[in-house]
Order: sequence, then structure tokens, then C-alpha cells
Amino acid sequence: MENTFKSQATSRIEYAMRYNTKIKKQNCDNCNKNIEIPLNKIYAKESKLTYLSAGIIFLIGSVLVLIFWIKILSSSNTAMGLYAVALILLVPVWVYVIIKKQDRIRVSTFNHTYVSEDL
Repeated sequence: MENTFKSQATSRIEYAMRYNTKIKKQNCDNCNKNIEIPLNKIYAKESKLTYLSAGIIFLIGSVLVLIFWIKILSSSNTAMGLYAVALILLVPVWVYVIIKKQDRIRVSTFNHTYVSEDL
């Protein structure tokens, strides 16, 4: 069983500097005891809220772009105009991919930086 907590720190080093400790004290969700976890044993994981918000942005953006596309498609007769409108359809996809990539980078950065044991 895993214990979870939220933090704004982007790395273990930033967490140690912010809270001036190399040990996270937390109440265990399973046994309800107060436990001490070394920062190097804490791992970040991808946020479900980030995926949810990226998905909602993708869905709403896709619908809005399709409505916009249909209006322009009915008035545009040139091939170049159609290509430009087709490229607009990629905007929600780009936003979705960028949000997911940034979350993966955040997790990777946290999980690949360690606090020195010597300090």
C-alpha cells in the first residue's frame, strides 16, 4: 500500500530546501502510525487531474474547432484555405500533447534527482 501526499516541489532537493529536512514525516494510511520516510524513497507519479484537464481541453477545443471549421469550409472554395482550416484542427491535439509531456517531465525530474546523504 502506498501513502500519498501533495507537494509543489519539483524535485527532492527543492523539497529538502523548502522544508529544511531530508525526512518526510507522515501518518501511515494503512496502519495509522506516524512514520518517517527518507526523501530518496519518495517518488512522484503522473497526476490524474492533469490528464483529466488535458482531456477536457481536448474535447472542448475539438468541438469548437469543428464548429469553426464547418463555418469556414462552407465559405472557402480554395484548396489552400481548406489546408489552413485542417491545420487548425491540430491545435487541441497539440495542447493535449504538451500538457501530458510537461507532466511526464515533472515526474521524471522529481524521480531522477536525489538528496545527498552526506548533508
